[in-house]
Amino acid sequence: MNDDSDTALSAAARSLRAAPEPGWERISGAVLDAVRSSPRTSWPLTAEPTAPSGVQIPAGALAVSDHVLRSAIASTVRDRHPGRITVIEFGVDGHALRHIVLEITAPFGVDLRALSDEVRRTAAEVARDVLGDTQPPVSVDDIDVVVSDIDE
Repeated sequence: MNDDSDTALSAAARSLRAAPEPGWERISGAVLDAVRSSPRTSWPLTAEPTAPSGVQIPAGALAVSDHVLRSAIASTVRDRHPGRITVIEFGVDGHALRHIVLEITAPFGVDLRALSDEVRRTAAEVARDVLGDTQPPVSVDDIDVVVSDIDE
């Protein structure tokens, strides 16, 4: 392809992305309401809250939904790093988080190794913030980042 056909193809792709789906305006409210009201199964993850100095936390089990952790990781990674997460999977042993797999789409030209390391560190930080000081703690060694696609 030459530059003119690349430009034309890019313009056509932008136009198609911007064009609304016919009839979407009419049904979008009902679709969004149905999605919001549909039950989503979740899995409780064991959490060990970290109390501020001088605050007593009662003994007992505390669980956090996997949806909460998944949303927190996705939101934080989206705010801090280029690209986007397409899949977040958790490996659990009972209710203890043991492993995280993140699939991401990275922008073209980014250092993929550096981006993966940054995303891995961010996910470990978020897991600690949400779940507290679990034993064993979730570390960067327990997180795999897979770059599944490159965006232009």
